[in-house]
Amino acid sequence: MRNLLNDASILKKYVTGEANSEEEEKAYGLLQEPEVRKRFEELGQPERLQTVFGRSPVSGEQAFERFAQQVGVRQSGAYRRVFRYVAGVAAVAVLGVASWALWPVQSDVEGLSLAGALDPGQSRGTLVLADGREVEIGKGNPGDLSLSDGDVTVSYEDGCLSYQAAAQSALGRLDRQQVESYNQFVIPSGAENTLLLSDGTRVRLNAESKLIYPEVFVGTQRVVFLEGEAFFDVVSDESHPFIVQTRMGDIEVLGTRFNVHVYPEDTVCYTTLVEGRVAVNLPSTDDRMFLAPGQQAVFSGTHAEKREVNLEEYVGWVDGVYTFRDKKLRDIMQTFERWYNIDVVYEDASLADIPYTGSVKRYESILPFLEALQLTTDLHCRIEGRNVYLSKAQ
Repeated sequence: MRNLLNDASILKKYVTGEANSEEEEKAYGLLQEPEVRKRFEELGQPERLQTVFGRSPVSGEQAFERFAQQVGVRQSGAYRRVFRYVAGVAAVAVLGVASWALWPVQSDVEGLSLAGALDPGQSRGTLVLADGREVEIGKGNPGDLSLSDGDVTVSYEDGCLSYQAAAQSALGRLDRQQVESYNQFVIPSGAENTLLLSDGTRVRLNAESKLIYPEVFVGTQRVVFLEGEAFFDVVSDESHPFIVQTRMGDIEVLGTRFNVHVYPEDTVCYTTLVEGRVAVNLPSTDDRMFLAPGQQAVFSGTHAEKREVNLEEYVGWVDGVYTFRDKKLRDIMQTFERWYNIDVVYEDASLADIPYTGSVKRYESILPFLEALQLTTDLHCRIEGRNVYLSKAQ
């Protein structure tokens, strides 16, 4: 399958004069394709190039002359006007398809203008306390909250809900034999948030996720329960293992960084290790699977396997970028349904199997991605409220 990211890089180098001889040859091949030329004509708008780059990377006339010489464009006045900026637009067009960077122009997606674009998620969530009280997090600072017996205080600042043990260290109660008081942090659709546990472990919770955890850890283990997706940065403490319980089994760590993807409606779940070492207790068995950095445990029903993966595909969301490689549209749109708080309707079921390769900026509008779908496939997008309808183009 074509690597759109690579195509974009080659064309950008070509129009800015940075390409070597091999890259120029590849760019020439790309510019010969009828569909590419067709898209260039559709996108040959000087204002779009000017908006994206702030200025043209090369002069309009120079860009046109280079393009015309390579692909044999008829140099009539009309074609000169259409293609004057086309070499520059070529890079923008393909880069837009590959990385879907947002540009502030009117959308071609039916029912969706820039003013009505479906915006990305925000830092929000609901904190459910041990006594059943609920506190909305993210709508301003709720102030300090005294929890349970006063051993811990929770506060919210700069997108992080923090637990701090009072009058003792964060691990000071771990060896005591007493009952833990549990809280829940629930993240809705179209949101995310960060949680700092009393032991210093940091948890980044994705949309439609829930973490159940004690206000202060007690006993010989630090145990939490996850539903949804979260990235963990666990504080090392060999005497008190950190355990993430999920419906697909338990994950045991000493100190490490890893991602867990375990939504209740998903048939396949993942644990991906970035740093350190984890042991995954397989469901319905006494077997354990050990992961090294760059490895992933994949669960499907009662089956589990270990594989090497490209980390950015599974943890890139933490750094603000979704990366997809040969990913089916249904999986991509399921991710976007959670993050953008939308519902996707396939008016033709076969569209869900379209594969895509590219990256999307997590904190930008979904608009450029929908435009890219229409530019590169026989697909039409229609927006009604928060519903996105996908159909075959007529």
